[in-house]
Order: sequence, then C-alpha cells, then structure tokens
Amino acid sequence: MEQSSIPHHLGKDIDWAVEIKNNDLEWNLMLNRHSYWIDLGRAYWLTGEEKYVKEWSEQLHSFKEQTQAHPAFTWRDLQVGVRVFNWIKTFYYILSWPGLTPQTFFAFMDSLHEHGRHLYEKNNKYCGNWAFFISAGLANISLMFPEFKDSPEWGRAATDRLIYLLNSELFPDGNLKELSPLYHNMVVMCLFEYLYLSKLNNSVLPSIFYEKLEKMIEADMYLAMPDGTIPCVGDSDNFDVRDWLTAGAILFKRKDFKFSGHRDLDYSNLWYFGKEGLEKHESLNSEQPPRTCRHFEDSNWCVMRDSWLNKARYLFFNVSDLNKASVGATHSHADSLAIIVHSFGRSLLADPGWYVYFDTFQKIIRIFGRFYLVLYGIKALLFQFLF
Repeated sequence: MEQSSIPHHLGKDIDWAVEIKNNDLEWNLMLNRHSYWIDLGRAYWLTGEEKYVKEWSEQLHSFKEQTQAHPAFTWRDLQVGVRVFNWIKTFYYILSWPGLTPQTFFAFMDSLHEHGRHLYEKNNKYCGNWAFFISAGLANISLMFPEFKDSPEWGRAATDRLIYLLNSELFPDGNLKELSPLYHNMVVMCLFEYLYLSKLNNSVLPSIFYEKLEKMIEADMYLAMPDGTIPCVGDSDNFDVRDWLTAGAILFKRKDFKFSGHRDLDYSNLWYFGKEGLEKHESLNSEQPPRTCRHFEDSNWCVMRDSWLNKARYLFFNVSDLNKASVGATHSHADSLAIIVHSFGRSLLADPGWYVYFDTFQKIIRIFGRFYLVLYGIKALLFQFLF
C-alpha cells in the first residue's frame, strides 16, 4: 500500500478514529490494520526489551476499549480480515513475554474471537480480494486457535469459501480477475500464509491451494519488470514481487522462481522460513525461466523482454477486457491498449497506478483514460490519450 509522506503525531493515547489526513482515506485504514504491531513483536523477540511489548499491550487495550461498539470505520470488513493476519503474527512473537498478564491475554483472545464472529458473518458476502482476506483470516483463526469452540465450523466454512474463490476469482492463466497486480499479490499473501501455517500445523489442504498459488507466483515472475517490481496496472503501487518469488522457490522448489527472486533469502522470508528455509534456498539451484515473452491469454496482458538481465528491454501491453474482470471489482482502470516500458535499468514509460484513493487527480486517471509521464531533460510533459 502507498506510503504517506505527511507525518502525524498520534500522542500517548491513540484516537483510532482520528480524522483522515491529506484527504486520504487509506491513512486511517492503515492505522487500523495494525501492521506495525508485527514490528513491535519482532523488536521484542530480537532484543528482549519490554518497552516494545508494553506498547503493544497498551495499544491492544486502547483499541478494544474504543471500538467495543464496532464502529464502521475501524471494523470495516476488509480491515477485520487484514487485521487478523497482523494480530496472529504479533501474538506469537510476544507469547513468551513474562509480563503477559491474564487480563491482556484475555483481552486479546476475546477480541480475536470477536473478529472471528465478524468474519464468519461476512464469509459469503464479497468477491475479489476482500473475499480472500475475510475467508483466509477466518481460516487462520480456526487453525491457530482451535480452543475456540467455533473454530471447527469457522475452518470448514472458510476453506469451502476459499476453494470457491480459487475457482471463480482467478483466470486460468494465474492472474486475479480484478486485473490489478497489487491486489493479485495481496491475495498471494492470503493464500501463502494460510497454506504455510497449515503445513506447520500438519493440516492437509486440498491440492487446489498449492496449484493456484504456484500459478499466481508464476504470473508474477513473467509480469515483473527487470527491477523486480510489478507494472502499475489498475489500482497498483510500485511493488517488488521478489519476496513472493523467493518464497515460491522454497515452497515449490522452483529453480526459475529462485532465479527471478532475491539472490539471498530476504528479511521477510527469513522470518517465515527460519534457518531451515535459508538452507533450502541456498541448496536450490537457480535456472532462468524458459521463455522471455508471455501472453496471458485470459487476462489479455502481453509481456515482452529481450533477456532476463537487470538492464533488459521490457514492454508490457495491456489489451484486457474489463467485461471479464471480477464482478463487483473496482480496481481496474479504463486503460486498455496502454503500454509500459522499462529498459536499461530504468522506467521509460510508466502507468501512474492508483496515485491516492479519492484524490481528484486519481479520479481523472481512472475515468478519462491513459496518462504517460515523459521526461525530457528537466522538463515533464503530461499527455492524455482519450478513447
């Protein structure tokens, strides 16, 4: 997701419904997803310093007290699904904390169970990436907290829904039907974490989970520009997919994934796989993908490159049909026939992606056509191509 360059000091007592900054709805939504709790947990796990886990405890109690009535903004359905992923990771980083009181433990478990009930009620409501986050979040609660009496039913319902989504929301060529590489990779994260946690807990999932995830990561491999980032098609950011290619190399023992991913095991995957994953990655041979060009016949994206070198000449051509996008999906742009060029180690012709949600310029980009930023010396000219 996009970073905000406008600082805001939240103070000691966080207002979880703080007003939107810079007219950017995502600012507050990100605040309520609690991804930074993972950093607090890791900092405690690495240093043993209680200040990190004490801060987490204070924020947990503060959030629970302020949002007991489930206000729409902080308990937006997607936020609940995303938050579950971050809460579960954080919890296992701090579980060994000697200062974890029964009150804090109960507050966490009680609120997590509330999240589970909420997600169960919404399990069959959505399509697209929202549906994956909601169902995978519910599945992870069931898997990691079997002590909840509702967990067996939550796990059954979530897994059934995920299987339905894998068959309905993905093109046969591996791309998400929302036609946004960023949201495609958000779904990759959902599937990977559920699949990997299942493996760690000796829970056997149907083979479709492995088959579809491998296909999605393979799509990333061919879509990625020479610097490892995705083309910003639709609502997308300049996102580096080499983390997922590296994870896929370990998980599926794919030599071409290793070639296209990080040379060494990256920070995120070291936390996922640990020392065993590091050894698996180092022992896996690297092999160049079998072809340089790829036509995604279902999503109608074309990728051409002259090599797999870092300074290769790369072209992305979008001939997608929005009528084939996911029903209810809102992350596609009216950008058919657009091209993206990355050559000689730099971006030459770029798509602006989503810019900032709900900003006036972002609305223009989505509605009125394709924009290209052409740099010539110190001058920048913006050309608008209308249909």
